[in-house]
Amino acid sequence: MSATRTFTIIGVTTAGGVPKNTSSLGGLFKSKTPVSAAKKAARHVCAANNMKGGCTLIVRLRESTRSSKHKEYLYKVKRTRKETTVTKRTPENKKVKVVFKFVTKATSLNQFGDLPKKITKINKK
Repeated sequence: MSATRTFTIIGVTTAGGVPKNTSSLGGLFKSKTPVSAAKKAARHVCAANNMKGGCTLIVRLRESTRSSKHKEYLYKVKRTRKETTVTKRTPENKKVKVVFKFVTKATSLNQFGDLPKKITKINKK
């Protein structure tokens, strides 16, 4: 069993550099990897800002796990609307159809050379 890590949101902007409100999120995301925490954070930001359909966000996270180095991570998260149906089995061995409405992809931007100047400054203190 691998350990669950915790991450907090430092800042979120759109791909164009417009900051998004993250004050109502609570900002603690538990996950095994920082990329999956960034996907969770993007989903919550899209829901909090009423972004229906697809959206592209730049998410900056900091690891807040106890005894970690509190490293910062930066991801470009793109959520697109694509409905897919998957058939799964329940513990009672019944088939159930599950519909996923979105596909979320994340790309690491930890090398700041990949970013325009105005995005590198997002909520950096």
